[in-house]
Amino acid sequence: MWWLRTLDNTINSKMDKLKDLSVKLDGKIKSQNLFNANVEDTSFRSLTVKDYRQYKIIIDEYRNLYSMGINVNSDLSFSINRPDRIFLYKIPKYLPDLPYTIYVSDETFSFVKNSYLENFWNSLGILLKKLELSAFECVFVYNNYVYFYLTAQRDLVPILDDMVDLINTNEKIFRRESKKNISSKGIPENLKQLIPFLKKYSISDDADRTNLIEEMDRSEKLKLINSVQPLFDEIRIYLDSFNKMALSEEAILIEELAELVSELKLKE
Repeated sequence: MWWLRTLDNTINSKMDKLKDLSVKLDGKIKSQNLFNANVEDTSFRSLTVKDYRQYKIIIDEYRNLYSMGINVNSDLSFSINRPDRIFLYKIPKYLPDLPYTIYVSDETFSFVKNSYLENFWNSLGILLKKLELSAFECVFVYNNYVYFYLTAQRDLVPILDDMVDLINTNEKIFRRESKKNISSKGIPENLKQLIPFLKKYSISDDADRTNLIEEMDRSEKLKLINSVQPLFDEIRIYLDSFNKMALSEEAILIEELAELVSELKLKE
């Protein structure tokens, strides 16, 4: 039947597209079952790129859309061309020279608080005019990710480069996460053996922790468990020693490491 052959060709084309992206971007494809209320669709495959131009990239494949997310660190939160149903960005705002509705969660939202924001909106406007978003395409900006949802017909790699350029051009808005500065002076002698693990495995974000666990092979998991689990009692005593005081940066990292290892133990 012609329509079935057409459907098969469409599916195969999309599958080849994600595989092609994984080769171009040096990423890893994984299966998932992720329903996204914002686009009312489910993604069954995702591509994770650990380092593309020094950024972590996540690309989710939907029936007619691809979402490209870049890991950032900012105070911005809004959506463009479509309300955000998850975080309730539903108040429409309009910016001169920007042909798309902006949705925010706060009626007092201000587009221009300083020159950095003014420059950001100008550069974002230039990119959006270049892309000419369709009615189905949209942008979601969160504190930790910038997502562009684009149709499958798009050439995605050049657009990804434009997204990275936008972020790099507005470095005051999208602050880079600073590398963890771990002081051994703040860690008890019996726990200093954990220091080599803290930079890689101490992760506060649940989604990032889950992704890291999925990327680890069994031997890496077992090595981490065998290195950290025997120190659980010492870790508990160390964290309890802060009593009602705020944990130090080193204590927070050790706590996050213990949480990841606990998750590994449950999965194993």
